[in-house]
Amino acid sequence: MKKVYLLIFLLFLPAFSFSQQYSGDTELQRKQEAIKRFEKILEITTPSNNLKILFNGIKRDSKGVNYYTIETPDIIVHAPTLTPDLKKKRTDSEELALKYGKIVEDVLKSYCPKDFNCPFPQKDFKIDVYLYGSERAFMTQSGINRNPPPALATTKSYGGRISSQKIDINLTAPNNEQVAKHETVHIFLARVFEGKYIPSWVDEGLAILSEREDIIQKWLTILKQSPVKWNANQVMSMKDFPQEQERLAYAHSTSLDRFLSEVVGKDGEDRATRKLRFINFAKDGIDSGYEAALKKYYGQFGINNFNDLDKKWKTWRGF
Repeated sequence: MKKVYLLIFLLFLPAFSFSQQYSGDTELQRKQEAIKRFEKILEITTPSNNLKILFNGIKRDSKGVNYYTIETPDIIVHAPTLTPDLKKKRTDSEELALKYGKIVEDVLKSYCPKDFNCPFPQKDFKIDVYLYGSERAFMTQSGINRNPPPALATTKSYGGRISSQKIDINLTAPNNEQVAKHETVHIFLARVFEGKYIPSWVDEGLAILSEREDIIQKWLTILKQSPVKWNANQVMSMKDFPQEQERLAYAHSTSLDRFLSEVVGKDGEDRATRKLRFINFAKDGIDSGYEAALKKYYGQFGINNFNDLDKKWKTWRGF
C-alpha cells in the first residue's frame, strides 16, 4: 500500500512543481506584457525599466469595491473588474485602465511635451480616474441623479488649496473618450489656476480644443453661420456663459482660444509653449486686466490691445 501512495506522489510531483513554476512564470509574463502594452500605447521609446508605472494590479477602494488599478506619478486609473471572476476579465480591465490612462496623460502631456508635470504648481496628490461599466454605477458614484454626461470632472478644495481631483467616466456613454479629454482639461486648468476662478471662455474653449477636429469645426461653423459676432473684449468680459446664448458663447470661445493658444506665436514654436503663454495671459488678465495682459504676452506679435486682437482674429477666421 505504501508503494502505491509513493507511486502516486511521484507521478504528481512533476506536475505540482510545474504548476508552481508556471504560476510564477505567467504572473511575471503578464506584468511584462502589461508594461510592453503600456509602452506601446504611450509611444514610449525608452527602456521598460524607465517606465513610470508605480502599480499595476487589483486594488480595493475604501468602499470595498475591487478595481483594476494603474498608477503613474500623476494619475491613478481605477477600471471595473467587470466580473467577480477577477482572473477571467483581468486582461480586459487592464486594457481599459491603460487606454483611458493614455487619454488623460496625453492631454496633460500636450501642455508640456518634455515633462507633462511641469505646469503643475501643486503635486501633493494624484488625479483619480474612475471608469464605470454602467450608467447606474456612474450616477451612483458621481452623485448625478439624472441626465448624466459621459464624463465628469470634480475638484475639491480645502483651506485655499486643492485637496483632491477626480474624473468619472461612463464607459457605456457615446463619445466618452472625447468628453474624457474635455474633462481632463478642466482638471488641468483647476490645478494651474490653483483652485481659483477660471473664466468660462478660457475653461470651455481650451477644453473643446482637446477634442477631435470635427467637433472643433462644428463650433467654428456655428460662429461662422451666426449673424452675431462678438469682439474679443465682449468674449473676455463674460464670467459665465449666458444661458440664452450659450452655444454662441462656446463658439466664440473656441475660435478665440484657438487663435491665441495655437495660431499666434513664433515660427517653429511648439504648441505647448503657445498654450502655456495663453494660460499665463489668462491668469494675469484676471488681476491686471486683459488689455494690459495682451501687451505683456502678445505685444511681440503686434497685439497690444483689443483693437489689434480683433483685426488679427477677424483676418485669421476669414469673416
